[in-house]
Amino acid sequence: MSNDSERKKANPTHWYNGQYLLQRERSTDPANPGFKLTKAAEEAQTAKWEMLIANRKPTENITPELLGGHGRSPPLLLYGWTFNHDYFLEYAKRHRLTLEVPEQARQRLGCATEEFNFADVTEEHCRDEQLLKELRSAARFVSVCHLREASGLAFTIGRPLSLEWDRILYVWTNYDMAERYLGDGLSQKGRFEEAKKVMDEAMNECLPDGKKSELLWWWSFDDNDVNVLTSID
Repeated sequence: MSNDSERKKANPTHWYNGQYLLQRERSTDPANPGFKLTKAAEEAQTAKWEMLIANRKPTENITPELLGGHGRSPPLLLYGWTFNHDYFLEYAKRHRLTLEVPEQARQRLGCATEEFNFADVTEEHCRDEQLLKELRSAARFVSVCHLREASGLAFTIGRPLSLEWDRILYVWTNYDMAERYLGDGLSQKGRFEEAKKVMDEAMNECLPDGKKSELLWWWSFDDNDVNVLTSID
């Protein structure tokens, strides 16, 4: 065993419930020769991810200690509404949002005009994986523009620490909350409450029963040092 392997095995964060998280075995798949994680290691990694996330649940409010700046460097938190990759395609279809598209795209979409109406998305379009990916991206763009105009809020798209949600549409972080709140005129009486009402409805109208997107503080997946090999605390 190499010194590097010994070092990894000696690290307590590389274990979970008695299982070594990086345990590998030789692959029996001719298309993927070499080594792969054992089933036990894969299951342990999944279980640890669930615990990591359970220890960093979203919250409605945060304490002053979690506000960045003034000598404090807490984890980056995002304040917004979560959504999954297909949400805004459904939203754009429902609201009949449109996007100007070039000639080549019109041919692929079977669109006779310069503007494509998302209400015209068909099952055939969605069977083309690459086209579906492009439609989701375009729908997200036009939907976010639509919501900015409807709510008056400026959004950024991030990735929450979650196994349930793919992305988050956030209005600020725990580092720029005061700047964004005051700078965007949201401190005016009723202004933010009005915008929140618009967004609460918009971010839930296409969700299935039993699923809900709320305005919460979420850990950022991309901007914090949290992964399957870090401490669960």
